[in-house]
Amino acid sequence: MALTDVAEPDADPIDPLTGWLDDVLAGLADGVADCSRDGSGVPDAVLIDRIALLEKIKAAATALQMAESVRFAQSQAELQLAADVHPDKIGRGIADQLGLACKISGFAAARRLGMARALWFELPETYRLLVTGEVSEYVASLVVTETRHVDANTRREVDGKICASGIAQMGPWRARQRAPASMPTRPIVRVMCSAAGRNGRTVALACARRRTV
Repeated sequence: MALTDVAEPDADPIDPLTGWLDDVLAGLADGVADCSRDGSGVPDAVLIDRIALLEKIKAAATALQMAESVRFAQSQAELQLAADVHPDKIGRGIADQLGLACKISGFAAARRLGMARALWFELPETYRLLVTGEVSEYVASLVVTETRHVDANTRREVDGKICASGIAQMGPWRARQRAPASMPTRPIVRVMCSAAGRNGRTVALACARRRTV
């Protein structure tokens, strides 16, 4: 009886996106190698265009890393739920795994994940500008920081106003000022509170105009 050869499936098929990212890294390494040679024939205008494009690539790469981090965190949380992990422990270990992947501490990874979640879920317009490289990671982080004290709905409202105001054309300092300027405000309210201190003196507290929190 004739034997038929059976092709064995690949033990570890390469993910298409991972393969593409490997190619991008190799291309960047080739670019660095070209810079080490005599590049005097490249016009300065071309060099500055390359620098601007690389800045956009950095922003877009950060946006993709954020998206993958959010997806990984969601997947891990779902696995923990399926394994009947105690609700108080859901999410533990996720930042540590991200830290190993990014070669940073678990604490730093947790902060990165928090920023990624904020942009992904509550600041979609700023995130969109990061994806297209129109704003830098630093500017995006400023928007996250300056809106961290408001609720999700207010954050999305402010996000739309900030981006509509042309944040992509602003420097970091001006971009940072746009968030407070875009906050909805409540009417001025003054509350006088008094309390007796341990030494018997009366302590007066005044609460003036506050931003929506």
